[in-house]
Amino acid sequence: PGLGNADVEAICERVRRSFEATPFASKAYGEEPLEVSLTVSIGVCEMSEESSGVDSILAEADKALYRAKNSGRNRVCR
Repeated sequence: PGLGNADVEAICERVRRSFEATPFASKAYGEEPLEVSLTVSIGVCEMSEESSGVDSILAEADKALYRAKNSGRNRVCR
């Protein structure tokens, strides 16, 4: 609450960059650790007077997430 669009997008972008920059170790039992890189796509939506509840907000965020995935992945979309 109280954050503007630019603030929210900046926070999401920091989260996305953090995942991208952090190597993760994956180790199957008895095997050598394997370092893997992860990326994330994030969908952002704005709660408004027209929002009819949690379900509608989640649906808008889900649409934004799929816009991020369909436009190249590893990005933040509104």
